[in-house]
Amino acid sequence: MSDAVLDAGPLIHLAELDTLDVLHDLTPLYASDSVWAEVASHQPRALQSSELKLQRITPPAPSPELTALAHAFGLDRGEIESLSLMEGHASAFFLTTMLPRAWLPNSADTACMARSAC
Repeated sequence: MSDAVLDAGPLIHLAELDTLDVLHDLTPLYASDSVWAEVASHQPRALQSSELKLQRITPPAPSPELTALAHAFGLDRGEIESLSLMEGHASAFFLTTMLPRAWLPNSADTACMARSAC
């Protein structure tokens, strides 16, 4: 079995779809304090699953490199904490649904792509 660090998105959306069981092969599962709080406010039953080996962990302070990346890509607190956990669990899987805002096209690009007339 392999361990995994989770951002809030996968837990929230898998709980919405009633498919948390896809995480059974990953153990233990680590969630930071901010991720835990976000999931608790949106899909608390994801945290109550007795079948998941989910552990709440207070993350270490992010490295200077991670801090710079977080600022450059506009990452939120949960994303930063998750990546901080990854720095200490380098062999773990990282499950997220994040797409940094810096990677999203601007509204003119999006309209152009939608029309296929760039």
